[in-house]
Amino acid sequence: MKSVPNFSRHLVIVLCLFVYLANSVSARTDNYLSDIFKQTFPTFVFQQDKARTLTAGETLEPELSGGASHSYKIKASANQYLKIIIEQKGIDIVAELYFPDGKKLLEVDSPNGTQGPEPIETITPVDGDYFLKVRSLENNAPAGRYEIKVLELRTSTEKDKHSIAAQKAIQEANELKAKRTAQTYKNAITKYEEAITHLKATGDKAQEANILSNISHIYDLFGDNAKYIEYTIQALNLRKEIKDRIGEAESLNNLAVGYSHIGDKEKALEIFNQALQLNRELKLRKKEASTLNNIGDLYKDNGDTKKAIEFLNQALPLWRLENDKSGEAKTLGEHGNHLSAGKRFFQCP
Repeated sequence: MKSVPNFSRHLVIVLCLFVYLANSVSARTDNYLSDIFKQTFPTFVFQQDKARTLTAGETLEPELSGGASHSYKIKASANQYLKIIIEQKGIDIVAELYFPDGKKLLEVDSPNGTQGPEPIETITPVDGDYFLKVRSLENNAPAGRYEIKVLELRTSTEKDKHSIAAQKAIQEANELKAKRTAQTYKNAITKYEEAITHLKATGDKAQEANILSNISHIYDLFGDNAKYIEYTIQALNLRKEIKDRIGEAESLNNLAVGYSHIGDKEKALEIFNQALQLNRELKLRKKEASTLNNIGDLYKDNGDTKKAIEFLNQALPLWRLENDKSGEAKTLGEHGNHLSAGKRFFQCP
């Protein structure tokens, strides 16, 4: 049998090496493209098989821990109006809605803390399964609950277009506000006012009240107490009209702060007490503790240290019941100057 010439052996080795390298490069390219795809499209897309299906009229009330998220699937046709309400009950959540192809359609995070609604609405442009991700805003937040419901899924109307335009303006305003410059704050107010015009056409007074509250907070940042009080009163009146008692309590607290800023301590104390009573009726212990802190601040500013400590002592056990270390630390820390040498005003646990 004839032996294979040296150049032939070398050729075989080179060919084998080429095939090996080609396969290696291909594998790395596939991994690279996969990584790029995962970065381009949210991780949420890769959890579609775990998403729970939501249907119109169905209501769920799951518990959510800090740093955790839940995923849902909603089947819709093109040109349908989709409205989902997520009612926060003790945890501040962020809601993200995704197109069937995995691209983010919108994100919602209303400035209402751990209580109140997160409304999601859109006109679905294509047929398919839309995915909703609900996550906690803060990774270290205590566990809480939320109620989620698909309120409407139907053919869209002209009124719906106003509603969508309002949400778009709100989202743009929120993005401007997040930049935290004098000019972007002013531009945010303009966008919020635009949203209010559309909301009046839809009759959504709850959302309108939220936006009025947003505007008031910007004026508070500018130190414009008159405008802050004006917009807070508008938000309060709407919330009373629609019987949003949680929102009413929040607006009362904000209004009292406004009167405190202009030196009307008597009016501020009167309104703080209204907020306190409402928070107690609604069993909103964190809000109650916060209002007690505010009343304590008011008495402190008036030079009544003993009365200030009395209200702070009422706030402390509420923070502890809620396991809110931040609130407890704030109550203790901000008023540490009330502890005179050798005398302790705060009650020990």
